[in-house]
This record gives sequence, C-alpha cells and structure tokens, in this order.
Amino acid sequence: MITETRLRLRRIARRIGWSTLALLATPVVIAFIWLRFFGLPLSTKNYLLSEIQRRHVLPYPVAMDRLLLSPTGALLADKVTVYRDASRSETLLYVDQVRIGIAWLSWWRGRGIVNSATIANADVRLPIGPTETAEFRNVNADFAFDGRDIRIDNAQARFLNLELGVRGIIHNEGFQPALTLTPEQRKQQVAAREDIFRSVKKALADIASPQPLDVELDFETSTRDLVGGRADFSIDGQNLAWRGAPVSEFGIHGTLGDGVVNLNEFKIGLERGELTAYGAWNLGEHSAVLQFTSSMDFTTFAPAFPGALGNALDRLDFPQDAPAMTGRVRFDLRNGFHADVQADLDWRNFTFNGVNFTQLTVPLAYDGKRLLIPGLKLAGSAGNVDLEFLYDHTQDAPTLQGKIDSTLDPTILKGVFGPGFDNFLASCSFPQGGPHLTATAVGNAL
Repeated sequence: MITETRLRLRRIARRIGWSTLALLATPVVIAFIWLRFFGLPLSTKNYLLSEIQRRHVLPYPVAMDRLLLSPTGALLADKVTVYRDASRSETLLYVDQVRIGIAWLSWWRGRGIVNSATIANADVRLPIGPTETAEFRNVNADFAFDGRDIRIDNAQARFLNLELGVRGIIHNEGFQPALTLTPEQRKQQVAAREDIFRSVKKALADIASPQPLDVELDFETSTRDLVGGRADFSIDGQNLAWRGAPVSEFGIHGTLGDGVVNLNEFKIGLERGELTAYGAWNLGEHSAVLQFTSSMDFTTFAPAFPGALGNALDRLDFPQDAPAMTGRVRFDLRNGFHADVQADLDWRNFTFNGVNFTQLTVPLAYDGKRLLIPGLKLAGSAGNVDLEFLYDHTQDAPTLQGKIDSTLDPTILKGVFGPGFDNFLASCSFPQGGPHLTATAVGNAL
C-alpha cells in the first residue's frame, strides 16, 4: 500500500514538473520566435545604430530594416543600407542581411558595442545611378572593428564574369565630408559614373571563359585619403575568348603606393607568342608611361574586328617568324589626353593574300602634333616600298614632308576594303610587276 502511494506521488510530481517546465518554456519559445521573425524592439535597433555612428564603427551613415535574432542567438541586421555621405541623399551599397558581433565587455567599459560583422552567401547591390546598379552575388565576408580600423578578411564575391577576393584595412577617420554640388553638377557626376560602369560591363561582355577571371586585391587605406594608401592587385584568366578570338592567357599584376600605380606585369598570351608590358601611373602628376614588347601572332584576332581590319588580318599569315614589335608610350593627362609614342615594328617572312614578303620594318614616333616615320621598308615578291614621312602640326599651318619609292603591286589588296575597291583593282593589270612610283612631297598639308 505504501509503495503504491509513493508511485502515485512520483507521477504527480513528474506531471507538475513537466507542466511547470512547459509553463516556463512557452513564453521563452514565443519570445524567441517573435524576435526571430519580427525583430527586436525599435528602441534596440535605434540604439545600435546610434552606437555605430557615435563610435564611428563605419565612416558612412547606416540604416537597417529590422534587427532579428538568429537560431544561435546572434543578431542579424536585415536589409542594411549604407549611404555615400551624411546627407543620405545617395545609397553607397545595399546588403540583404548582415550578422553582427556584439562586444558586451567592450560596451560595458564604455567602448564600441559592435566588434564584427559577417556576410554569408548574400547579394550586395551597389547603386551606380538611377539606371545602373552593380550586383554582387554569393558574397562572403568577415569584417572586424576596433573603433579605429575596419579590417576586411578574405571577402569573396561574384561580379559578372569576375571572381573577386578582397583583403584589407581601412583606417577610419570619420565621415567623408559631402561635396557641395549644384543639382546640375550632381546629375553630370552620376551620368559620368554610369557611363564608366556601362563601359566596364561592355568590356567584360566581350570576354568569354569556362571559369570567371580571378581578381585579387589586398589594400590598406584611409577614409580621408583613399588614393594615398597602398594596394596589391591582380587579374588572371586562362583559356579565354575575346570577341570570339582565342586567348590562352591574360594577366595584370600591379601595386599602388605613394600615389603611384605600378603595372608590374601585363600579359596577353596566344597560341603563338605573347604581348607583355609594364609601366607606372602617377596619380598626382596625372602622367603615365608604358613600355611593351610583342611577339604574338595577332592574326587570330581577325574574328574580333569586322570590316577592313578583320579582312586584312584574315589574309595575313606568319608561317615561320613571329611578328615583333616594341615600343614606349608616355601619357600626359593634365590638360586632356596627350600621348607620346615611340614604336618599332619588325615582321619577317610573312604572306599577305598568298603573296610572300621577306620584310616589313616601321620605326615610328608620334607626340600628338608630329608624326615621324624615318624609314619604312617593305620587300616581297609583289614589289618593294621605301618611305620617309614627317607630319608637323606644331604651327598653325601644318607641314608635310615625304618621300616614297615603290614597285608594289596594289592588286594584293583585293578583298580588304570591300567590293567597290575590289572592282577598281579588278580593272588593273600589272603583268611585269607593280608600277614604279617615285615621289617627293614638301609643303603645307591640307
């Protein structure tokens, strides 16, 4: 009898225990579900935003739609907007969701409350203007904040046909002051920004590859002087097609430091030969220099250039020696665009339209106002050409000096400039070789 009574008491106690536990757990579960799907109170969100701005966690104003609680208890900022400046008139970027790390001990000691942020498999939109937006897919990034610096650890994203990898440090020096622009100036600024973005999209659309181009950036900069920082950057791709023309290898490697962008290596590798270049761009002086060397058989680019150039490339062949070209280009951007070019072209043992040539050499110099070709030489079975040429536009009335000695048969140009020119060439016949032309010209150019 006593045993039976004890069992009954135990059952009652167990039921009371489970009931009590359920009674206590129910509001906790309800609260968790509420916070998970409907978010924390508005006062909590506003407090977090005020702390982010007061502690300068980010150098730009931030807004969010809701502040949610994740299943693991972390805070999730939903639909985060970062503005370009304190006026909040333009959006810098928009992120679907950001996981926020809270530094409780730091906050208790009167320092910043946010010490980290994480973006996982998110979409990030960067408005360029009213009609253009850069969309980054599969964004994964870790950010750390210490009240002074913003550290970006191994951020990854997909943008068009680029696979981006970014690491860096931003020294936080507060809000960037907003420029005072008239409505017309702001409109022009946005339009220029959109034009540049459309040009980038068009250039990338010309490139096809089985894998996206790999872009890596490692940098250190300040919110007050973005250009004054340092950076290492690279772009690499294999087995590409540019406008339908095959490209075996493409690479750009460079650095930024002390206001100078150094191009350590630029390379285009084809099935035969390659183009390499290096140079520097002084951002403060608005000047640049580029030196290049080419041994690539560029005739494979014929499909990329419709019209006369594509036709000419399609009829050009280098069965033995690769075409060689070297040169240097200096750019002066202080007053518009000014280029100073020096180049030497040297082709040996090639064919054009099935006609054999042993040599084409072209030394060339151009400074924006003067074009000098001191000794072009072409030799082949269809005739020879020797040319000296100077065009000078340094004075109000441009002058021209030229000398040519040619026995070239012009009918080798059939199929290059279209049916009209072909009809003219068809009316010409030179059974004894090309016409012998000798001429000298000196005087004012038209």
